[in-house]
Amino acid sequence: MQGFGGGFARNPLGLFLLSNLRGAGQVLFANNPIAGLLILVALWIQSGWLLGMALLGLVASTLASQLLGLEETARRNGLYGYNGLLIGAAFATFGVVSDSPLQQLGWCLITLVFAALSTWLMAVIAPWWNRKLAAPLLTLPFIGATYLAIVILENVPQELLVFSLGGPIEPHGVVGWGDLAVANLSGFGKIFLADRPLAGLLILLALLLYSPTGAAVGLSGAAIGSYIAIGFGAAPHAIASGLWGYNAILTAMALGGTFFAPNKRSLTLALICVVLTVLLTIWLGPLVAPMPTLTLPFVVVTLAAYLIQRHTLPSLVPVSMQALASPEEHRLRYRAAQRVMTQFRGQLAAAAEGSSRLQLLAHSTVEERDELHTIFDRLDQDRDGRLTHAELLAVLQDMTPPASTDELLTLFRVFDLDSDGALGFDEFAELALRHRRFVADAEGFLTYLQPTDTDGDRMLSLDEMNRTLISLGLDALNPKERQLIERRVGTQPMTWNAFVTLLLLT
Repeated sequence: MQGFGGGFARNPLGLFLLSNLRGAGQVLFANNPIAGLLILVALWIQSGWLLGMALLGLVASTLASQLLGLEETARRNGLYGYNGLLIGAAFATFGVVSDSPLQQLGWCLITLVFAALSTWLMAVIAPWWNRKLAAPLLTLPFIGATYLAIVILENVPQELLVFSLGGPIEPHGVVGWGDLAVANLSGFGKIFLADRPLAGLLILLALLLYSPTGAAVGLSGAAIGSYIAIGFGAAPHAIASGLWGYNAILTAMALGGTFFAPNKRSLTLALICVVLTVLLTIWLGPLVAPMPTLTLPFVVVTLAAYLIQRHTLPSLVPVSMQALASPEEHRLRYRAAQRVMTQFRGQLAAAAEGSSRLQLLAHSTVEERDELHTIFDRLDQDRDGRLTHAELLAVLQDMTPPASTDELLTLFRVFDLDSDGALGFDEFAELALRHRRFVADAEGFLTYLQPTDTDGDRMLSLDEMNRTLISLGLDALNPKERQLIERRVGTQPMTWNAFVTLLLLT
C-alpha cells in the first residue's frame, strides 16, 4: 500500500488525491487509498450521478479543511472528507433530478455548500467535543448538514431542488434465503446509499483488502441486522436492499475492532450494540419521518456505548484517538501489552514471595544463553567473570531507547543481587533478556496504555494499572503486590518512565 502512495506523495496534487481516496475509505474506517478507489468504483457501478455527487462532496469537504487551515495529518488521513462524500451521496439519492442542466447545477452547488459546512462543523465542534467527551465524532457532521439542508429546502418556497423522502421502514412480508444473502452484501453498499449487490460486493472487497477482521465483523453485523428484520416481519425488498443492515455494520466495526482492540469483551459489546442499533432503527423510523434515518442509529448507539463503558466497563480500554489503525494493528498492540503485563505479574509474584528473580533466564533457550555468554565475554574486559559498572555502561548506553547514567546506576544496583559491586553472568543475562523483551513490545504496549490515563494527568495510578490488567484478561493487583509496588515507588501515581523502570526492575 505504501508503494501506491509513494509517487503521488511527492507533490501537492498527489497528496490531495491520496487524501480524497483515504476519505472515501474512512467511511468504513479504512485508512487506505486503494480501498477508497474501489469504493468509488462501486459507486460508479450504482450510478454515474451518485459517483459524481459523492466525489463533489468529498473534494469540497477536503478542500474546505485545507482552506480553513485544519490539522494536516488528519486531512492526509481523509478524516475531513468522508462526511462530505456521504452528503453528496445523500443528495444524489434523495434529491429529485431530471435532465435539466439548471437543476443538476443546483444540486451540485448545494453539495459544495453543505459538504464544506460539514468540515466547518467539525472545526467548530471538535475542540469542545474532544475536551468534554474525548469521543469520535463519527458521521454527526454528515447527519447534521443533511438534515439542515432538507429542512431549509423543504421550507423555502421553490420547486427547483426538491427531496423525495420515503416513509419509515414498514415491517411486513416473508423473506427467503436469497433475500438474506443479498442483504448482507447490499448492507455495505447502503452505507453509501447504493443498493446494488454488485456495488456492495466491491465495497466489501475494499474493506477485506484493508482489514479481514473488519470485513468479518461487518458481515456479522449485517447478518444480525437481517435476522432481526426477519423476526419483525420486515418487507423482503427492504431487507434485500440493506436498509436493516448498514447501521448494524458500522456499529459492529466501530466497537468490534476500530475503537476497541478486537477481543472477547469488545466483540461481545459490539454484538449487544448491533442488536440495539437495529431496534433503534425501528423506533427512529417513525420518529424522524419523513426524514431518512441515515446513520443516526449507528451514531447514537456507538457514542452511548463508548461513553458509558468508561464508567461501567473497566475491562475495556479504548484505542487512543491519536493512534487509530486497523483492527489487526489494534490486536497486535493488545497482545504486546498482554505479554508485557503477564511478565510483570510473574516478576511481582516472585518478588512478593522472595523467590528467584531470574524469571526469564530460567526459561531462556540454549541459543539465547549462548548469545548472551558471547556478549558477556566481550564486555568482561578483565575476564574475571563479572561486569563492573564501567564495563556495563559501555553497552547499555547503546540501548534502544537509550538509558541515562542515573537509570544505569539504578539498573546496576537492583540487579546486583549479591551486592558485590558487579554483575555475574546470571544477573547480566536476566537484565538483558528483560530489556530485550520489553523493547520488542514497547511501542505496542505504550500505545495501548495511553487511554488508561483516565484523569489525563500523564501519570499512572494503581487503580489505572488495575484497569489495564483487567482489560488484558489478568487479575487485579492483590494486597501484597500493591504493598510491594508502594514500597518501590510510593503511594502517588507514577510517571510513565517510573512505570517502565518498575517493569524492568521488579
